Amino acid sequence: MSSFRFEEAQPKDIDVIFQLVKELADHEGRPNAVTATPQALAALLFGDAAIAKSFVGYGNDKPVAYALVCKMFSSFRAKPILYIEDVLVTKTVQGSGYGRFMMAHLADYALKTGCCAMEWSALTTNGEAEAFYQRLGAEKENGRLHFDMGLDSLKLLAEQRGG
Repeated sequence: MSSFRFEEAQPKDIDVIFQLVKELADHEGRPNAVTATPQALAALLFGDAAIAKSFVGYGNDKPVAYALVCKMFSSFRAKPILYIEDVLVTKTVQGSGYGRFMMAHLADYALKTGCCAMEWSALTTNGEAEAFYQRLGAEKENGRLHFDMGLDSLKLLAEQRGG
């Protein structure tokens, strides 16, 4: 592995993070899905009401990877879980060991912040990611469906609350 460092992002990193978010959307075949702005993302990561953290990976001092994480919890265990919202190693450096390094760093962060587990999702069409995560020791969860309700559906459902 060449020179690689993975560190918690600072407000000055927001443009780099935003570019990597757009790269992930492109990778997933959803370039138009990014409706965020750097300012809105910065508020969630660094503002007074921050709800998430970001880490940026640098290979030979160039940004080549990132992760966005937040806490959720397990009601069964009454403990926090680190949820990985985004994780990306750019195509130019995939296979370099950076992904394993990042996931190990996130596991350490999870443990140091009292988490009992890490969770994330991957596209069902991303067999490479699935194999990579399984090599790390992650287990694919069966028996659950992941649901997503967008803004329009949220509004329609909220209108049905009555009263």
